[in-house]
Amino acid sequence: MTKVVDLFLADVVEFDQAIAIACMKKSAERFECKVPPVLSNDESATPRYFYRRDNCLVLSFDHSWYPFLDSTHSYNYPSVRWYVPKISHLLGIVANEMQTPEHRRLSGQPGGRVFLHNAGAIRRLGSREIEFVRWQLPKPSLLLQDRLVPSLLPPASPV
Repeated sequence: MTKVVDLFLADVVEFDQAIAIACMKKSAERFECKVPPVLSNDESATPRYFYRRDNCLVLSFDHSWYPFLDSTHSYNYPSVRWYVPKISHLLGIVANEMQTPEHRRLSGQPGGRVFLHNAGAIRRLGSREIEFVRWQLPKPSLLLQDRLVPSLLPPASPV
């Protein structure tokens, strides 16, 4: 079942800031709930390899429920794990929904990978994908994009 949540302007701002901090710091260490110093105007953009072909941002939670950006490189590249500070209400909603009895039963383990776009969060369970959280952003996010419909995607280029 898909949960529908209401988001506020501050939720979008917090989310964008949390991801921007992760991209700026590139930290393989957890931030806990601490926020690094204020961002400058030349903050780092989110690298494209943190997005899937359908424009979903790839984010994971480790077994202790700490969020991190998860690269979509192929197996020929080293993985990239940049931890995200726990300052985003939106990420808290996603993590809480992943911990419901239904999702815990389906996944079988804590943590996991999700795909975020401007209207919700998707999770892959086996060979299928389910959208388990939906939202309507009160303002556009700098980082959550329109999800491209899979049938309209251009063919994948060989790696």
